[in-house]
Amino acid sequence: MAHVKLQNVWKKYGKVEAVKDLSIDCMDREFLCLLGPSGCGKSSTLRMIAGLEHITEGKIIIDDVVVNEVDPHKRDIAMVFESYALYPHKKVFDNMAYPLRVQRMAENTLKQKVHHAAKILDIESLLDRWPRQLSGGQKQRVAIGRAIVRNPKVFLLDEPISHLDAKLRTHMRGEMKRLHRDLEATMIYVTHDQLEAMSMADRIAVLNFGVLQQIGTPDEVFNHPANKFVGGFLGDPPMNFLQCKLNKENGSYNIVHDQFHFKLPESVSSQFSKKEIGDEKIVELGIRPESFVLFQKEPDKYDISGKIYITEPLGEDVIIDITIGDDMVKAKTVVGSKYEIDSPVWLKIKFEHIHIFDGETGQSLLD
Repeated sequence: MAHVKLQNVWKKYGKVEAVKDLSIDCMDREFLCLLGPSGCGKSSTLRMIAGLEHITEGKIIIDDVVVNEVDPHKRDIAMVFESYALYPHKKVFDNMAYPLRVQRMAENTLKQKVHHAAKILDIESLLDRWPRQLSGGQKQRVAIGRAIVRNPKVFLLDEPISHLDAKLRTHMRGEMKRLHRDLEATMIYVTHDQLEAMSMADRIAVLNFGVLQQIGTPDEVFNHPANKFVGGFLGDPPMNFLQCKLNKENGSYNIVHDQFHFKLPESVSSQFSKKEIGDEKIVELGIRPESFVLFQKEPDKYDISGKIYITEPLGEDVIIDITIGDDMVKAKTVVGSKYEIDSPVWLKIKFEHIHIFDGETGQSLLD
């Protein structure tokens, strides 16, 4: 397989900067996801690696070779698109065999490679069908099979399962992860779906407005977000943010909001002391919905009180929207108690899971 390296890569469309000074290392045999909202530059990045878009500045290196000026067909990569891009007038076998026929490969070798790929993807029974006779999931397997037969250095996948229904997407996520393991392949996968990235990737590169926000393992980007954008983008429901003041008093730090205030535990305060954060600072307090513990009767100790705005039952879980003064947060709890709209509720915070971001820059203030 291959090591793919992007060094200070820019992509400009006229005055529009789609990708800005991007540097990423995708290691040999790694499954790397480029994750971000629509228009963040992830597909442009993938197309530059493939050679389908010219690089404005920077270098793309595959196995120590700068490929900026190398034609796409000479980069030894295979790309899988969202739209399948199957030839409607060719049967499945011929669709998968097409890139090998272009290489003028011997027919016996070609058949072996196609049947081997079909076996890996469990589509051997489909080789004699036309694309119109296939389901969406089957078409996508054929498109992936067409990439596999080439045995490329790098697989590039541009949202290949985003258009499938929810049940099939869940199934295909598992299939893609297993395929990566079986092929021991280098894969770069573009998606806007955080569940796809979290469930499949070895590492995730989070992009926004063409800028790399953070790169790390799924655990690192979810539990230790580098900034407010990453914290809010990963998680379903997303992280809650409350604008507060961070005050220092008697060597400890407190969170102060119009509706509540509490002393931060020593494990958190000590980090601020080391960073020499001043006596008062505007911050964004980030709390994930699952980091609240809810009480319907006022407990002896609690951190925040509010009023139930609406409840959203989701099978085993319930998402509860809670108003806290002019703010609203979402809390996740298990089915059991009945929560009435407009009734009071008290919340305890799991402080080991809180996040605090700089109110101006959005950067995390915690390690």
